[in-house]
Amino acid sequence: VIDELTDLRRVVLLDPALGLAPEVAGARADAERTPRTFADPSEAREARLATWPPLADPSAVDDEVADHLVVGEDGRWRWRYSPAAVVTAFSEMARPAVLPPRGVPTLLVRAARAQVVHPDLVELCRTTADADATVVDIDCFHEVPLERPAEVADLLAGFLAG
Repeated sequence: VIDELTDLRRVVLLDPALGLAPEVAGARADAERTPRTFADPSEAREARLATWPPLADPSAVDDEVADHLVVGEDGRWRWRYSPAAVVTAFSEMARPAVLPPRGVPTLLVRAARAQVVHPDLVELCRTTADADATVVDIDCFHEVPLERPAEVADLLAGFLAG
């Protein structure tokens, strides 16, 4: 249980990838060390569309390209993000799942089709006496806000207003 965060009033966890197997996290981190580049935005768009969440609106890929694609000094196009931050994030995701602070209302949203949320976290949320946690399953894959935006917005609005 994390107790140092005393100013938290509510916590929302959207299909958190916590407690990943170290070999899985390591392989994903290694893959991010050398970002993929593209000859032009249309090539990047096609690559993003190929990995776009199955239930998400495919027209949003155009927004993704417009907002997050940049050209590098080498003239190649790449996604605007920090590979070092992603590698660090995967090391954090390999840590064991822990409960949010005691007494802090927590909403754990689990993507029912993804199987990303570690079962230990769900079990902790459901059975620990000091866990003020609600577990909600949504019928989608891991990209919960992209795949079910209205449902997630309604769920968050209700939880955060409480």
